[in-house]
Amino acid sequence: MPDIDKYFDAIDAARVQRVKELSEIKYKFSANSGPDPENIKSKAVVVLAYANWEGFYNECVHAYARFLSAWRKDS
Repeated sequence: MPDIDKYFDAIDAARVQRVKELSEIKYKFSANSGPDPENIKSKAVVVLAYANWEGFYNECVHAYARFLSAWRKDS
């Protein structure tokens, strides 16, 4: 049976990286708080946050698929 901790570590590393990226997005957009009549900044943050979440989801699914593949080979 494959070492499941290796896959959890990969998911946790991806999560930590995503948290850093979201924190950087928040910092960059809040630091530049000039006028924004069309709410472009708000829309950009939503798009970036969604893309970040989607990337994390994909990394988790790939880690899970690698685990299942390794588990199947060991069986």
